[in-house]
Amino acid sequence: MVTLAYERLRAAADFRLTARQTRLGAGAVACAMLAVAVIQIVMSKAYVTPAGTPVGGDFAAFWTAAKALAAGDAAAIYDPAVFTQWLERIAPPSCPTVSATRCGAAAVSRSSPPRHGAPACAARRC
Repeated sequence: MVTLAYERLRAAADFRLTARQTRLGAGAVACAMLAVAVIQIVMSKAYVTPAGTPVGGDFAAFWTAAKALAAGDAAAIYDPAVFTQWLERIAPPSCPTVSATRCGAAAVSRSSPPRHGAPACAARRC
C-alpha cells in the first residue's frame, strides 16, 4: 500500500513540460494579457481607464522621478508642489497621462484622500 502511494507520487514528480507545451502556455498568457490591455484602452474615457487610473499608469511619474534624480534633485520626488513643476517641465500640459498624474500628485498633498473609485481629476478634460 505504501509502495503504491510512493510510486504514484514519483510518477507525478517526473512530469515535465515539453518545449511545445511551454510555448503554447506562454502564448496563451501573452494573448490574455494583450486582450486585457486592449480592452482597458478601448473602454477608457478621456484617457482614464474604467479602473480609474490614467492610460499608461505611473509611467509619467516614474520617468519624471528618474529625471529629477539624475539631475541631482532627489528631494523633488517627495515634495508634491516641486514634483508637479518637474512634470510640467518634462511633458506638455496637453498630455492626458501627465495631466492625470499631476492631479494624483496634487491629491497626495491633500489631507483627505479621494473617494474609492473616483480619481482626483476625473472631471478634468485635456
